[in-house]
Amino acid sequence: MPYLICENCKQVIGSFDRQELSVPLRAHMFRSKFPPERLAPGPFTPGSEWMYFKCPYCPRRPIFEPNRLFVSDHQDGRDPSYVRVVAPLEVTDYASQAPPDPHATDAPHTDKYACPVCGQEYQNKKRYDMYHKCKARAS
Repeated sequence: MPYLICENCKQVIGSFDRQELSVPLRAHMFRSKFPPERLAPGPFTPGSEWMYFKCPYCPRRPIFEPNRLFVSDHQDGRDPSYVRVVAPLEVTDYASQAPPDPHATDAPHTDKYACPVCGQEYQNKKRYDMYHKCKARAS
């Protein structure tokens, strides 16, 4: 069983099963570094994700990257190495799967409204009604 090592203080802080690991890393994936018959709690706060993990020995974050762990196959931390954690699911582009927006247009809106008397252009009829101050309109 591999043991997790804090990247800051280099202390062994927990153990894990390689088949249970996935991205994002969560607290329930890690167990105590002690044998299971001791019933020791896991090293991290239950329900937390990797960015909220705190090392029990130093007050810092033990994992720097969400897909890389500093591990050792020995409980005393000999021969540590980095292990990559692979995401179980492919990241998909959910924007391409969304239904089309009925109000969206492919081309930019180019309908301009011009005053028939002076020829001044506005973005639309509503802007024309709000801001146009033509002398012919006042009469």
